[in-house]
Amino acid sequence: MTYLELTEQLCEGSMSARLAEFSAFYSNRMSYDEVAGLLERVTGACVLSDQTIQHLVVTKATQVSAQWQGEVQADLDASALLEVVPQVDWYDAHSEEVLVLTDAIQVKQQKARRGQGADKDTVAGILDSTWTWQVITFILPAPTVFPGEPTMFGPGEYVPDPTEGIVDVKDLPAPQLGLYSRNHTQTPCPRCGHLASRHKSDQRILHDLGDLCTGRPVDLVVTYSSHYCAKCRKPFNIDLSDVAPPGSHYTQRVIDIAVRVVVEDSVPYRPASWHLWRDHRVFVPFATIQNWVEAGGKKGARSHGRCLSGVGACGVFGLCCCR
Repeated sequence: MTYLELTEQLCEGSMSARLAEFSAFYSNRMSYDEVAGLLERVTGACVLSDQTIQHLVVTKATQVSAQWQGEVQADLDASALLEVVPQVDWYDAHSEEVLVLTDAIQVKQQKARRGQGADKDTVAGILDSTWTWQVITFILPAPTVFPGEPTMFGPGEYVPDPTEGIVDVKDLPAPQLGLYSRNHTQTPCPRCGHLASRHKSDQRILHDLGDLCTGRPVDLVVTYSSHYCAKCRKPFNIDLSDVAPPGSHYTQRVIDIAVRVVVEDSVPYRPASWHLWRDHRVFVPFATIQNWVEAGGKKGARSHGRCLSGVGACGVFGLCCCR
């Protein structure tokens, strides 16, 4: 057994626990093929195929089903079985009180005669007004059973995000620091193309996609160089537009994913802020997401009413906890 398996960072098949949880969570809302596409879009690589995701969900469901089946069997072995009456006369006013187990339709027994108006003066019509004993009805959930297949009770237990309930941004997990350098001694001038020497160096902190393994956000400390063009006699900073837009506090990767969640998945701005934190561990105010989307001119309307729920949203994102 490896170190990652001992620390429960990997599931069966060399798959991280957070990746398995992410795949199983969205498998309840999308098809396996759509979940595989979502993983590729989020991570930038084909991490899992739809067959692997299906095997993961079925295996987990089988484990949960076996656990529940063992608990039910243990309860049955510990308690005595109820005495079952094979037949009950529903229209006998002198019958003893009984416990009735029915399905959700609440149909206990069909009447012997069902003609139009035929039940007005029948025994059943009289007993409706002279009923003296109580029938207690219970609706019991029945598991779906297929011949040759294990009993399936459900996909598993819902586990909320550990940060749910936090109402202050300062109480979120502290960010990890990542170092990135673009400190060059010489670079071409963007105006005239003359090779300009470095004048000084500076640093810029950017909020990047978080670390899903530790559940903490990531701040990227970018060291960049400032240059002075002797030909134009003007200073300029080295180009960082591929990392982050000028003046932005977020990397281009965060902006792309935020706009993609709103435009492609038709998620409103407030739930989109929670989605970015829950799935990518980067906190972006919903007003900032709105500015990004409106600047791109691609807000768009809801497509066929498909909108992901705000499960586990908390006060820091301005959402209500609802399913």
